[in-house]
Amino acid sequence: MLRRACFWLFFVALASGAVATDSWLGIYLQGAKIGFARSSERPEVRDGRTLRRLESETRIESQMLGSSFSMRMQSITWLNAAGKPERMQFVTESGGRKQTIAAEFIGDQIDLDVDNNGERAKKQLTIPKGARIVDDPTFLAREWRLGQAAQEVYIVDPVTLALVKNTVLVRKAQRERVDGVEFTVDVVEVRDPRATSRVLLNEAGDLIRIFGPMGMEMRPETAEKAQDLTATGSVSSDLGFATRVRTDRRIDQPDTVRHLVLDAQGFDLARMPSDGHQTITRTANGWRIDVHPKLPRGATSAALGAVARQQPEWVRPDSLMPSDKPAFRQRATRITAGAKTVAVAAERLRDDVYRMMRTNTSIAVLRDATEILRTREGLCRDHAILLGTLLRAAGIPARLCAGLVYDDDAFFYHAWTEYWDGSGWIGLDSTRPGPRLTATHMKLAQGRLEDAFQFFVLDGAKLKVISIERDRSKESR
Repeated sequence: MLRRACFWLFFVALASGAVATDSWLGIYLQGAKIGFARSSERPEVRDGRTLRRLESETRIESQMLGSSFSMRMQSITWLNAAGKPERMQFVTESGGRKQTIAAEFIGDQIDLDVDNNGERAKKQLTIPKGARIVDDPTFLAREWRLGQAAQEVYIVDPVTLALVKNTVLVRKAQRERVDGVEFTVDVVEVRDPRATSRVLLNEAGDLIRIFGPMGMEMRPETAEKAQDLTATGSVSSDLGFATRVRTDRRIDQPDTVRHLVLDAQGFDLARMPSDGHQTITRTANGWRIDVHPKLPRGATSAALGAVARQQPEWVRPDSLMPSDKPAFRQRATRITAGAKTVAVAAERLRDDVYRMMRTNTSIAVLRDATEILRTREGLCRDHAILLGTLLRAAGIPARLCAGLVYDDDAFFYHAWTEYWDGSGWIGLDSTRPGPRLTATHMKLAQGRLEDAFQFFVLDGAKLKVISIERDRSKESR
């Protein structure tokens, strides 16, 4: 069940990024109400100057694989007289965890001060030359006239601690039917690398509806109605199951699949990695996905001390992965003691994480590896971060992967880790009892945290199973 429960945080986070000022919105997923969002705007005097304070709060009360959970996300942006942000603050609370991020804008830099459940860290982001930073891309619709080209803006993403480029396109005077009523609207497309949202505004610029991926919807409501989550049909949509991707036929015994070929239609897969794990090719009608995981070389893999020199970038500490801390180095040294090859050492660390971690589907905060190690609970993204940190602490190059894994009757969003064995990247999934990745692991993104966890959503994609090859030794008898 753990592998099903990993990336719903992204879908929820989308709900906090497009809120009109002085408003209340109900948040729905595939017709079921899962929460609400409120926003406000007012002047505030700071250091003797009057700034615009934009504040939004998103609350989610829903289910994850049958378990209840709650989440609160708050963001505050202070804009100067020119409309440029000077400071932002983000607070996320869920499952007894809290993350606070303070962002200070200084010249062409953004200084981030992160408090991740008591673990403090700093990070600096460089603003691209001429880039415009906004807290809500949808408000740009009010600035543009008919015929203007798409505009590129950047948002500060509190999940991955990165700047994310959005493309905003306004389509004027479109006819749209909402709840059985036809409107003349301006349709604002907000194209995030992860998914596209459609915002419908009437001729006066008032919000009618926001449509997101996987059936997510935001509706203007009164404060009383927006906060009412007790109505029939509310909080009935399970985020883990709502975001799954089905195939045209069932894949039995997915843990035995060593080679899988799929055809995909309805979505552009040009950004999907094509490497030793999988090959992505364009076809006449869509895309061919050929998954063939690279297997570890075991005793013939590189010596443990050699691989760090080959891939030095991937052994350094990184965001939420403080691999230079003594706790990680000491544990990694103890677990890998006596291992002569990188493959043996890596699998020992994978086994260690698998044994120590407990599943907790209520945690929506992306956490520092230190807190994960201390509490020893979480989801697949926590497994990936912790295992990646321990691998680096052992001097083994490691990167994060996001994608999908097949379980029961569909593909679910998932995360895992890859390590460098001297000749290629090998996948490790510490949420599973077996040490090997299967061909039902499909990668959507890879790299550092901000790269891997900005994966795109296969919203509307149709997957057809072309062929399956199995490891006969693993088939049930």
